[in-house]
Amino acid sequence: MKIIFLDFDGVLNNLTRTRYRLLRTEPDAQNLAALRRILCETGASIVVSSSWRKWGDDGFVYQTLRDWGVMAPILGITSRTGVCDRIQRIYAWLDQFQPEGEKVDSYVILDDMGMNGCGCHVKTDPVVGLTEQDADRAIQILNDSRIVSDGEQQRGNQTQTKPQAA
Repeated sequence: MKIIFLDFDGVLNNLTRTRYRLLRTEPDAQNLAALRRILCETGASIVVSSSWRKWGDDGFVYQTLRDWGVMAPILGITSRTGVCDRIQRIYAWLDQFQPEGEKVDSYVILDDMGMNGCGCHVKTDPVVGLTEQDADRAIQILNDSRIVSDGEQQRGNQTQTKPQAA
């Protein structure tokens, strides 16, 4: 199974389109086209990691994606509570996700925020959102399990217990 952890602001909509207003708006057609290409070329499912998850229940978020024409399977939404760091919420979701008879083969994080060197992250420019070059990189990550192995190694390093005080 391939998974896209999807942010909305700065990925599907952008500052050029919104002219620096509150981003919670319609997506940019080119950004959506890039996402659809990733979905088409990889068969990936979506987990919403966007802050939009805070503005309504799961149904609101799912319906928003459907209204935008995104018809890929939506597996869930990262936690609304607990850990504040987005990358840690993603890792927590991966740790808890146990689909019957399936495993996560690869994942990519599409986000305009930094993810501490995670090899599975495609950082978008919030001014333009998800580009065709970003889509190329995401497709490469999703279709190459070696990249996920590197990401898992980095993930393991980030989730180890805190060093004890001397």
